[in-house]
Amino acid sequence: MKKNRDSNIELLRIIAALFVLSYHTVNATVDINALELPSRFVMTGLFFGMGRISVNIFVIISAWFLCEQNFKFERITNTWLSTIFYTVPIAISFVCFCKADLVYLITNMFPVFFQPLWFITAYIFLLFLTPLLNLILSKYEKRKCRNMIIFLSALFVLPMTFLPRVRGGILF
Repeated sequence: MKKNRDSNIELLRIIAALFVLSYHTVNATVDINALELPSRFVMTGLFFGMGRISVNIFVIISAWFLCEQNFKFERITNTWLSTIFYTVPIAISFVCFCKADLVYLITNMFPVFFQPLWFITAYIFLLFLTPLLNLILSKYEKRKCRNMIIFLSALFVLPMTFLPRVRGGILF
């Protein structure tokens, strides 16, 4: 069964991308530790929380479209090639102009193995797991699959999404 693209899902994907972009922008430009507590909680709750939720949205959308599809190594290759299409030129420019070292260049040439881009690594891992996940989904009744998804989400996804990280004893 082929799932057609839905404009509502595409809109959700665009909104999620904007939240991820705003998270990274705030993370790179705002010193959260310098903010007073009410502002710090607003910034972490709004930008960081929505950034984390948006990552979950991307995984759910990907799983929805991968469900019941055959495994294609081409998906993994295309994901990796499109990733290095951006990371390698940026890494080369950082080596040339920003005094980044050769290790930085090498880790960005192989982002899946060295994990400078953790989401791509996790996404490719999901692509490898797709045949197994589809097999599990086909063997169990819908109610058992739903209960398993709820349990695993409560165990792994919810804490990582909603619990704040503590770095250096400072909440952000």
